[in-house]
Amino acid sequence: MQAFDTIVVGAGITGLYCSFRLAERDPRRTVGLFEASDRFGGRIETVEMDGFLAECGPMRFDRRRQRLLMGLLDELDLETRPFAPTTAEPMKGPRHPLAPDEAGPADRPHTTLELMKLGILRILKDTAWRSPGDPDDPRDERHRDWLRSLDEGDFAGVRRRARQGGALLHDRGFWNALSDVLSHGAVLAIRDQGTFFHLIPENPNAADWIVFWLRALSGEGEGEATLVGIEGGSRALPLALVRRIEQRSPQVSIHLRHALTSLAEEEGGWIRLQFARGEETVEAVARHVILALPRSPLMRLAGCFSRETRRDLDAVFGFPLLKCFLVTDAPWWTGRTPPQRNASLMPAREVHYTYRESDGKGMAMLYTDRPATEFWKVYVEGDVHDRAEIDRSEELKRQLLKYLGVDLLDPAARERAAGAVTAFGIRDWSREPYGAGCHTWRPGARSWEVLERLRAFRLPGSAAPAGNIHVCGEAYCDYQGIEGALRSAESALETVP
Repeated sequence: MQAFDTIVVGAGITGLYCSFRLAERDPRRTVGLFEASDRFGGRIETVEMDGFLAECGPMRFDRRRQRLLMGLLDELDLETRPFAPTTAEPMKGPRHPLAPDEAGPADRPHTTLELMKLGILRILKDTAWRSPGDPDDPRDERHRDWLRSLDEGDFAGVRRRARQGGALLHDRGFWNALSDVLSHGAVLAIRDQGTFFHLIPENPNAADWIVFWLRALSGEGEGEATLVGIEGGSRALPLALVRRIEQRSPQVSIHLRHALTSLAEEEGGWIRLQFARGEETVEAVARHVILALPRSPLMRLAGCFSRETRRDLDAVFGFPLLKCFLVTDAPWWTGRTPPQRNASLMPAREVHYTYRESDGKGMAMLYTDRPATEFWKVYVEGDVHDRAEIDRSEELKRQLLKYLGVDLLDPAARERAAGAVTAFGIRDWSREPYGAGCHTWRPGARSWEVLERLRAFRLPGSAAPAGNIHVCGEAYCDYQGIEGALRSAESALETVP
């Protein structure tokens, strides 16, 4: 049985970052990094498809707001490239009835993204965090400067103290809050035709989700690209961290295919962990344990935790995200085709197009949450879906061709189109072991209090003088995505001596 100063469970971005920083901080510290799968990066997954990089996981980052991530990329000598800004496709098909003060000018009606911005402006108009612009005009230029001026102190204030009517905003659902300031038709328009992740059907914590969108909207109208991707794909980040960690061997030892099954306190404040490695049980002990895991695997360990900790772990919920990819020799799109083109005519939330001038090939990516995840998930063929499935389901290919504009009623067109496809794939993040693409807070959750408790706590009956179990990662953070994972990791590391 091996003994470590610190064991980190999970080799996604959070676990890799924690292992790297712990070893860097004290060269005498021994760190064991344990991962259930046979790969690094967790929900970061980049797959090469006929020369295109298909981002199956996170793909866009805010260069101005996500300072921890940008600093880490610089530290690891990784470059970025521009990514298309968040946009809404002009509404097509049946129109939901809007109130006169919601529709916008007749010659330039409001987009669904502007409708949601309008709702957020109205929710905040009677708070200390209101915009100086017109709360009934989402295009008022004064909103842009206001959004850029908001800082972390403002976001913390919105979470803790913002009210709508007599209720604290963090006690409300986002759908409920919008319904008090927008007509039902406007809410339905956003829900049904918004080509961006609004999560209205999931009804997340209104305060936390509004903070998410205040950050996202602050990049509107920038003269230079605010959103960026990582050169070489997002996979370049975990791979660079792994290289740095491997340079510190044997100080940090890596153990793949080790799934944590239990943890309990030993004499002297040590923590004993049991892992399943195939049919074998492996044990290890450590003075501190960092659980860099999503909600789903943590809830499978619920019997090891106190009732309060179980309640804290359940203060977030995961929402499904799914991506499909199609690479073709005969794309109808070009390098000038904007994202979201025809998105509202497909079972998708977003559509992104890539075109390669050198050979005229193109890749399209469909990206969606519920309800369209339910349409696509039936085309996953494997019983185990721990990575993207490439070139598997012929029915998936047929559906992708149909929704990407090919007339499959014409047998000749169907045959030509099918022959032009060089690769296709699907990634459903709602399946285990992750159980979700991303996470956010439930209505009523005081996220700042939960985060403080989870950063360091004891197991039931523990005699340890201080918290020696630490939960961190994207699921439990105050900034969604990789930036939130890093912020959560930094907070937990402050409590590890």
